[in-house]
Amino acid sequence: MALVRNLSVGTLLVSRDPLSEKDLETLAEVSRAMQFELVLTPKESRDPTLVTITSGSDLDRFIAQYPLNISAPTDNSPFFFQTMRMKDAFRRMGPSRQNAVPVLGFLLIIVTGLTALAILLPLAFTARRPGLKSSIPLLLFFAAIGFGFMMVEVSQMQRLVVFLGHPTYSLSVVLFTLLTACSLGSLTTNRIRTEDFGRSGRLRLAGLLVLLAAFGLATPWAVRAFEGAVTPVRILVAVALLAPLGLFMGMAFPLGMRLASAQSERLTPWMWGINGAASVWASVGAVVIAMAAGISTSFWTGMACYILAWLMFFRASRRMSPGLD
Repeated sequence: MALVRNLSVGTLLVSRDPLSEKDLETLAEVSRAMQFELVLTPKESRDPTLVTITSGSDLDRFIAQYPLNISAPTDNSPFFFQTMRMKDAFRRMGPSRQNAVPVLGFLLIIVTGLTALAILLPLAFTARRPGLKSSIPLLLFFAAIGFGFMMVEVSQMQRLVVFLGHPTYSLSVVLFTLLTACSLGSLTTNRIRTEDFGRSGRLRLAGLLVLLAAFGLATPWAVRAFEGAVTPVRILVAVALLAPLGLFMGMAFPLGMRLASAQSERLTPWMWGINGAASVWASVGAVVIAMAAGISTSFWTGMACYILAWLMFFRASRRMSPGLD
């Protein structure tokens, strides 16, 4: 192994066999001719950090204590160019390439404040009105599906970037598939009879939880199994995984709106706004969670939100009139 550099460009040379004396001499001559600096060779190194890394001695501890995140990127954390840890987001503003993490941290603070304002301000004016006193389960339901949807969507955009080979493919496939499937799922809720609404809604949301669990377990396997396939096949695999999930995710919002309308027509604008505010927060929060703890953590956080949504729907629907149960 050898490493040469010129200004900010580094070239790492790796060989299956040890580099011979002739190889090292040739490397030194070429480096001098091209004005490259020899940083690391089997004989010497000018950087003690590289010596520690290449030795492999107590590497995990060294990486954990190093000021920057120099751990190897993985499919669960494919953030190749972000070496600043999220916990250090507010400590300093380093080189321009490191500014993304502090900007993301400040954006999270701003979005958190605006989301809280959008949810709590209407609550202050409406909490004591007749018909709105028992709206907390619905408030939590709409917030939970807003958080959950974006956590799932953003995490899969990030995961499928590596699988599909390009951010444009990931963005197009995930958005098109989820939004199309969600619209179809929303359409199916029109067929639910009023007398069966509560029971049918609970069953559909329970089905979503089952699909989320299956999706979370099956996706890593599918990615490994088809990572060598041609691009059209990988796109079809992604669509096949996402479509059933989107179908059931699309049912949650209209089910909640129907429940809110049955309780009070005045609830629907507020619940719509809560869902939108939560979605905006989660679009930032999902990225923060993925960068701090991994894409899988972001996805399972989304599932936890949908579990809360099911519990709140169960509670709210059982408290409604028998006509909705």
